[in-house]
Amino acid sequence: MTICLNFAILVLYLKKLTIMKKLGILFFFSAFIFASCGTDEDNACTKDDWIGTYTLDASSENCADPTTVSLNETVVVAEGTSSGTLNYEGLNVEFDGCTINQSTFQFSATLNGTVMTISGFGCTGTYNKN
Repeated sequence: MTICLNFAILVLYLKKLTIMKKLGILFFFSAFIFASCGTDEDNACTKDDWIGTYTLDASSENCADPTTVSLNETVVVAEGTSSGTLNYEGLNVEFDGCTINQSTFQFSATLNGTVMTISGFGCTGTYNKN
């Protein structure tokens, strides 16, 4: 509603200006609208988004040596010991929005909606939240 009202005021104002000024103002408002309509998806995930049980999509599993290493069929992510942590299969890990990075074990995970993609322990794979 506010954008429509601002647009109506802009149209009335533009009637009094030269073509070059109109184009400059139109460009400015177009850039403003595009910039203000963006989303903050990089840090959109909360702790509650992560918490749950996930099931491996077996077709996505890719391990360097599948004879000795494989991913768990299910993964449980629970509340961590502090505000910025999660309990990932018994391992207390820090998360930053939609990303987990655990440098000690060379493990990382990303969350996109209800799909978690992991990379580490010599494997990559995709899990779906139950």
